[in-house]
Amino acid sequence: MQSDIPLALHTIAELPIISYNVNAALTLKSSQILITAAKEHVEAVQQVVQKAYPHEACSFIFIGVDASGQVGEEVARRQRQRALDALAEDITEVVEWPSNWYITREAVDTLVSRGREKLQKEGAECYSINVAAGSGMSVSKAGPHPSWATAGFWRKALQGNSQSSSGHFCEAYDEAIGKPPTIITNRWDLREVEHRLRVSELKRHLQSGVTFRDSDHGTHLSAGLHIGRDTVIGVGVQIYGKTVIGRNVSIEGPTVIKDSVIGDNCRIGAFSHLDRATLASGSGVGPFARMRAGAAIDSGAYIGNFVELKGAHVGQGGNVCHLSYLGDADVGERANIGAGTITCNYNGVAKNRTTIAADAFIGSNSTLVAPVTVGQGALIAAGSVVTTDVPADALALGRSRQTTLEHRANATREKLRAQEEQKKSQLG
Repeated sequence: MQSDIPLALHTIAELPIISYNVNAALTLKSSQILITAAKEHVEAVQQVVQKAYPHEACSFIFIGVDASGQVGEEVARRQRQRALDALAEDITEVVEWPSNWYITREAVDTLVSRGREKLQKEGAECYSINVAAGSGMSVSKAGPHPSWATAGFWRKALQGNSQSSSGHFCEAYDEAIGKPPTIITNRWDLREVEHRLRVSELKRHLQSGVTFRDSDHGTHLSAGLHIGRDTVIGVGVQIYGKTVIGRNVSIEGPTVIKDSVIGDNCRIGAFSHLDRATLASGSGVGPFARMRAGAAIDSGAYIGNFVELKGAHVGQGGNVCHLSYLGDADVGERANIGAGTITCNYNGVAKNRTTIAADAFIGSNSTLVAPVTVGQGALIAAGSVVTTDVPADALALGRSRQTTLEHRANATREKLRAQEEQKKSQLG
């Protein structure tokens, strides 16, 4: 791979390879999953798996092995066998495969069912070698993999001879599935697998009623997304993670959406960026809007161009139309936030919240210094700096009084010009 990152942690459609292996194993409702990795990588693999699967009923067992070179391969095999021997005695069935395979849940289901059929006909030893593939070597026909790991599924544990070569892995897979496994050894393999997966995901969404303005080149989708029918995805849209998108949503590109929830009938303008944000049905953002972690807007709310929300909630029918920053704020229903409004949520030591009640009107270029509350129906005059709470239905003005001197504009300009000429003469 020409990489310091373990092979098992390289990603396909934003998911590490090890996750595809674990997902496949989990479909079989295993009680234990043993994952072996090179000693220098086992801690990193363990952290990724435990973070991704914190609530699984099965137990994960991680062991570090010496897996480099021909001698290392034999040592690794013995270490894995010792791990098998240490498992509960009542385990009688094992399924195992190298984690540099890209393997699907359907393939594992087929592999196991065919293996059980073969087991009934030919006995445990044949099953363990030719279908379950034993505990296998740490190389494939393509060459050694120092960062190789095994994702093994133990439902009940192995009986019979567990020693087999990687060729037996491939033969068992080919016999059961009808084609050889997809083995990943380099970044070109990663690209090929990811391309096939993205084409498959794109086809799935198209068949479920989603429209893509540029389905060939201009869209990037993570695997496993949910997108409702009649949604239209524009050119250059990137959708990542666990994002959920409802029906009849319009997303103009280029736009980036990560781990967000978009309700039905929402509108997202071009050049918007949503990260862990929530849009209720019938709301809209953009163009050029940024919704950061914890940003949420209710039905009928609108977040306009060059507006940034972070940890902020805008109630039903609320409007933040232009050039504003709302950080750590709660905005009530039908409240209107004028252009240039800022909630000063950080004082250099701690974050504080701003509360704006329903039907409040915040004039343009206002600064709300948290913690502060603006009451229901209150009006903040444009250009105000608000540092204390404003009661409901009150008018707050927090700006210097304007002074107007008539017939003084030309005289002031002449005075300024004279000052500039004096400076130039002094510089000589």
